[in-house]
Amino acid sequence: MRLLNELDDAMVALTRALNEYEDVLDLHADFAVARLQCDDDRGALESLRVLEDSRADLKSAERDRVTVARAELRRRSGDFAGAMALLSTLDEGRLWVLEEQVCFPDLFKLVGVPRRSLHPMRVRVNLDGGVRVFMNEHLEVKKCTPRAASLLAFMVCHGNAARDEALMDGLGEDGGVSKKQLYNAADDLRDFLGWREAVQRQSNGFGLDSAVQWLVELPSTERTERFCDGSSDDWVRRWRMAHFDPTLTPV
Repeated sequence: MRLLNELDDAMVALTRALNEYEDVLDLHADFAVARLQCDDDRGALESLRVLEDSRADLKSAERDRVTVARAELRRRSGDFAGAMALLSTLDEGRLWVLEEQVCFPDLFKLVGVPRRSLHPMRVRVNLDGGVRVFMNEHLEVKKCTPRAASLLAFMVCHGNAARDEALMDGLGEDGGVSKKQLYNAADDLRDFLGWREAVQRQSNGFGLDSAVQWLVELPSTERTERFCDGSSDDWVRRWRMAHFDPTLTPV
């Protein structure tokens, strides 16, 4: 949510998580950077102080977010050299560092990092059970309509693109969906993913944004019946039948 600049939702989610898991000190690192995005410098300092007082043993991602928060505070105070020194300790190849480059473009501009796109760099779609979507390894908690979820699952299972005819035939039950319903599902999927170019119109079909790495996780052979759990779309039923292994059926 921070990556997509949905700061109100991010703060609500972080507050809820902290209330539920008070002993998970790592959350204060996320709070620090989120508060800075909301221009709450005092709140960010409070979050950093909690971490310092607790001497928490943070994971790599949270340690780096603390570094980003401290660097941003120095930048805002005019200590550009201090901010740059802190940024030099970060590994730019780490996914969470790339995320913070999106969230704090003015900070990373100090070390020559160009402004990055707001969309995620990697989307992992888990189809072992109900459709779950992880953006840069963060589980997306927004609600997705069943047809939009099925559309996403279909495309990641078919090379990230598909023709209208295949989509209209596969989505829905007993005969497929209309072109209008397909286009509505594509719009719903764009809203869920968070950027307009996520689902692009191609010649005679739709495709997923080629600038993003799309990963799909499928159930094991023993769990084919759990594929896209909850969906009865025609293509989902056909997939389960095609991958079903009767030798693994319990006696």
